[in-house]
Amino acid sequence: MIAHRFLAYVETAPWQARAGATGLLAQAYLRSSLPDDERSRVEAAMTAMLDDESSDVRRALAEALADSGDAPRHILAALAADEPEIACIVLERSPLLTSAELVDAAGFGRADIHLAIAGRAKLPAPVSAALAQVGSAEVALRLLGNAEAVLPAFSLESILRRHGSVAGVARAVIEREGVPREILLLAELAEAERAGGNAAGAVGAVRRNDAEFRDAADSAVIRRAVECTEVEMPAFVAFIRRSELVTAGLILRLVLEGHVTVLAAVLGDLASIPLAKAKGLVEGPGFWILYRKADLPEGLKSVFEAALAARPPRRAHEEKLCRGALAEVLSACAEAGVTDAHPVVCMLRRMDLAMAREAARETRRRVVAEIFMEAPVLLRPSLSENERIEALASETGGAAGGFPPGRSAEIRELRPGLASAA
Repeated sequence: MIAHRFLAYVETAPWQARAGATGLLAQAYLRSSLPDDERSRVEAAMTAMLDDESSDVRRALAEALADSGDAPRHILAALAADEPEIACIVLERSPLLTSAELVDAAGFGRADIHLAIAGRAKLPAPVSAALAQVGSAEVALRLLGNAEAVLPAFSLESILRRHGSVAGVARAVIEREGVPREILLLAELAEAERAGGNAAGAVGAVRRNDAEFRDAADSAVIRRAVECTEVEMPAFVAFIRRSELVTAGLILRLVLEGHVTVLAAVLGDLASIPLAKAKGLVEGPGFWILYRKADLPEGLKSVFEAALAARPPRRAHEEKLCRGALAEVLSACAEAGVTDAHPVVCMLRRMDLAMAREAARETRRRVVAEIFMEAPVLLRPSLSENERIEALASETGGAAGGFPPGRSAEIRELRPGLASAA
């Protein structure tokens, strides 16, 4: 009887009343214990409302049924193909839609459809992959922010290559849990590209001639590589080779910094030699077998010889590369006729500059600490200038050759010097 009364009512009711009645009928279907025959008639009545000319009526039906796993599936499938504002309700919330239906909607849908699907709970991998291929940067950000979306590595890579230069995308990838190291590397490179002013380009357009980016890329590769287990290492190295991140400069850095396992993995990959065998070769005369099979430049052989001699002993990374060792390698470059414009020489000079600056910073930190210990009053920010001068007069009064206590007027003449010291 409910269905009959409903159909009789909506036949003449205005759209607002039809929408309200349709929502109530859908709730009764989901929450009431209706006899089977009456339940079938209610389902038929709701199906009839799919043809209502008012979108508000169909929206009321979508809102009432979208979250339920007990709703009539054919009604939800029809609503998912309705106009976008109605379809989005169902596409984002209904647990009854299949992966195939969602992939189809992603393939032919608009941006608002993509956003709705990207926000679904328990979004399966095939649907995430489809959105990663066709969605906008906004869709990618929502997808990455959906902790329940299953995002395979190839989908994350696709997002980074398409939208890695958009603010927030690379960071969202880095902050997701369980992201493979090679994808984390790609995200770091995307951030480095954006920091370098390449906001309009995609990650795939790596700026090979940009020295700052090149150094950042090498550092990121090494940092992620040393985190890899031996099981993970071959796949990671194959990825960086495919991404054109393996260069003579990177290999030279691995030698100089003593990353033996990573070095063996890189050379082994280039030479088509398994990691276990490459590890046995890389630290002895076998290095040159790997060097030759990896087809590294013959003109840099003497440079690598100097690097092998200069690298720190392998003692749990206790020793660090020193500037003297770099100087020896640079000298070998000059003797081998490697020009100053060669990328390897440029990299070595940038490494030398970075080490010099870090040494200068360390010296400055040490000197400031010593000054603070010897004359803390000069560095105490809470004191006014007069208080600082009075305190200094008091402190120096007891020192040999210092000012007698209370001679603050004379010390005020030192005001410029004190200000700069403070």
